[in-house]
Amino acid sequence: CRRFGMHPLIEIKSSGDYTDAKIKEALDICLKYFPNRNFEVMSFNADIITQVRALDRFVYLSKVNIAVYAADIDLCLSLGRCGIVSAGSGLIGNATDAIDNNIELTGWTINNFNYLDERIIPNSASRVITDYINI
Repeated sequence: CRRFGMHPLIEIKSSGDYTDAKIKEALDICLKYFPNRNFEVMSFNADIITQVRALDRFVYLSKVNIAVYAADIDLCLSLGRCGIVSAGSGLIGNATDAIDNNIELTGWTINNFNYLDERIIPNSASRVITDYINI
Protein backbone atom coordinates (compact mmCIF):
# COMPACT_ATOMS: atom_id res chain seq x y z
CA CYS A 1 0.00 0.00 0.00
CA ARG A 2 2.76 2.46 0.87
CA ARG A 3 4.58 1.81 -2.40
CA PHE A 4 1.49 2.64 -4.47
CA GLY A 5 0.19 5.40 -2.20
CA MET A 6 -2.88 3.39 -1.29
CA HIS A 7 -4.99 3.77 1.83
CA PRO A 8 -5.47 0.32 3.41
CA LEU A 9 -8.81 -0.66 4.86
CA ILE A 10 -8.59 -3.16 7.68
CA GLU A 11 -11.82 -5.08 8.13
CA ILE A 12 -12.58 -6.66 11.48
CA LYS A 13 -15.10 -9.40 10.82
CA SER A 14 -18.37 -9.41 12.75
CA SER A 15 -17.93 -12.95 14.02
CA GLY A 16 -15.40 -13.73 16.67
CA ASP A 17 -14.53 -12.77 20.20
CA TYR A 18 -12.42 -9.62 19.94
CA THR A 19 -10.99 -8.56 23.26
CA ASP A 20 -9.59 -5.10 23.72
CA ALA A 21 -6.14 -6.71 23.82
CA LYS A 22 -6.64 -8.39 20.42
CA ILE A 23 -7.90 -5.20 18.79
CA LYS A 24 -5.10 -3.19 20.39
CA GLU A 25 -2.56 -5.67 19.02
CA ALA A 26 -4.02 -5.26 15.50
CA LEU A 27 -3.97 -1.46 15.84
CA ASP A 28 -0.34 -1.57 17.01
CA ILE A 29 0.63 -3.59 13.93
CA CYS A 30 -1.11 -1.06 11.68
CA LEU A 31 0.57 1.84 13.48
CA LYS A 32 3.97 0.19 13.05
CA TYR A 33 3.59 0.38 9.27
CA PHE A 34 1.40 3.50 9.10
CA PRO A 35 2.43 5.68 12.06
CA ASN A 36 0.52 8.67 10.65
CA ARG A 37 -2.69 6.59 10.82
CA ASN A 38 -3.08 6.50 7.03
CA PHE A 39 -5.26 3.41 7.33
CA GLU A 40 -8.88 2.75 8.18
CA VAL A 41 -10.62 0.18 10.36
CA MET A 42 -14.00 -1.03 9.16
CA SER A 43 -16.61 -3.53 10.30
CA PHE A 44 -20.24 -4.49 9.83
CA ASN A 45 -20.46 -4.68 13.63
CA ALA A 46 -21.21 -1.38 15.40
CA ASP A 47 -19.92 -2.74 18.72
CA ILE A 48 -16.54 -3.48 17.16
CA ILE A 49 -16.34 0.00 15.65
CA THR A 50 -17.17 1.48 19.06
CA GLN A 51 -14.58 -0.76 20.70
CA VAL A 52 -11.88 0.41 18.27
CA ARG A 53 -12.79 4.05 18.91
CA ALA A 54 -12.43 3.51 22.67
CA LEU A 55 -8.87 2.25 22.05
CA ASP A 56 -7.82 4.92 19.56
CA ARG A 57 -9.64 8.21 19.18
CA PHE A 58 -7.74 9.26 16.04
CA VAL A 59 -7.94 6.27 13.69
CA TYR A 60 -10.47 6.66 10.87
CA LEU A 61 -13.38 4.22 11.14
CA SER A 62 -16.01 3.01 8.71
CA LYS A 63 -19.28 1.26 9.47
CA VAL A 64 -20.00 -1.24 6.71
CA ASN A 65 -23.53 -2.08 5.63
CA ILE A 66 -25.50 -3.10 2.57
CA ALA A 67 -27.09 0.38 2.45
CA VAL A 68 -26.94 3.67 4.32
CA TYR A 69 -29.08 3.49 7.47
CA ALA A 70 -29.97 6.11 10.08
CA ALA A 71 -28.39 4.03 12.86
CA ASP A 72 -25.07 4.03 11.01
CA ILE A 73 -25.26 7.80 10.51
CA ASP A 74 -25.94 8.24 14.24
CA LEU A 75 -23.04 5.94 15.11
CA CYS A 76 -20.62 7.88 12.91
CA LEU A 77 -21.77 11.20 14.31
CA SER A 78 -21.28 9.95 17.88
CA LEU A 79 -17.81 8.48 17.25
CA GLY A 80 -16.33 11.15 14.99
CA ARG A 81 -13.78 10.43 12.23
CA CYS A 82 -16.15 7.79 10.91
CA GLY A 83 -17.60 7.09 7.48
CA ILE A 84 -19.96 4.57 5.95
CA VAL A 85 -19.02 1.86 3.47
CA SER A 86 -22.01 0.64 1.49
CA ALA A 87 -22.70 -1.64 -1.43
CA GLY A 88 -22.69 0.51 -4.54
CA SER A 89 -26.39 0.05 -5.15
CA GLY A 90 -27.10 1.00 -1.54
CA LEU A 91 -25.66 4.47 -2.12
CA ILE A 92 -28.15 5.46 -4.77
CA GLY A 93 -31.03 7.41 -3.28
CA ASN A 94 -30.15 6.53 0.34
CA ALA A 95 -27.27 8.84 1.10
CA THR A 96 -28.75 12.32 1.50
CA ASP A 97 -28.79 12.31 5.31
CA ALA A 98 -25.19 11.12 5.49
CA ILE A 99 -24.05 13.75 3.01
CA ASP A 100 -25.99 16.44 4.88
CA ASN A 101 -24.09 15.42 8.03
CA ASN A 102 -20.69 15.45 6.26
CA ILE A 103 -20.22 11.71 6.61
CA GLU A 104 -17.91 10.32 3.96
CA LEU A 105 -19.41 7.52 1.88
CA THR A 106 -17.51 4.74 0.18
CA GLY A 107 -19.02 2.39 -2.40
CA TRP A 108 -17.94 -1.24 -2.57
CA THR A 109 -17.08 -3.23 -4.78
CA ILE A 110 -17.20 -0.95 -7.80
CA ASN A 111 -15.65 -2.63 -10.83
CA ASN A 112 -17.87 -1.33 -13.61
CA PHE A 113 -16.49 2.03 -14.71
CA ASN A 114 -19.77 3.15 -16.32
CA TYR A 115 -21.62 2.45 -13.09
CA LEU A 116 -18.97 4.37 -11.21
CA ASP A 117 -19.11 7.43 -13.44
CA GLU A 118 -22.85 7.60 -13.98
CA ARG A 119 -24.43 6.45 -10.73
CA ILE A 120 -22.07 6.47 -7.75
CA ILE A 121 -19.64 9.38 -7.65
CA PRO A 122 -21.97 12.15 -8.88
CA ASN A 123 -24.71 11.11 -6.45
CA SER A 124 -23.02 10.24 -3.21
CA ALA A 125 -19.72 8.40 -2.79
CA SER A 126 -16.44 10.21 -2.48
CA ARG A 127 -14.45 6.96 -2.51
CA VAL A 128 -14.74 3.45 -3.89
CA ILE A 129 -13.39 0.02 -3.09
CA THR A 130 -12.50 -1.88 -6.22
CA ASP A 131 -10.71 -5.01 -7.35
CA TYR A 132 -8.57 -2.98 -9.75
CA ILE A 133 -5.49 -1.01 -8.77
CA ASN A 134 -5.77 1.30 -11.80
CA ILE A 135 -9.22 2.73 -11.16
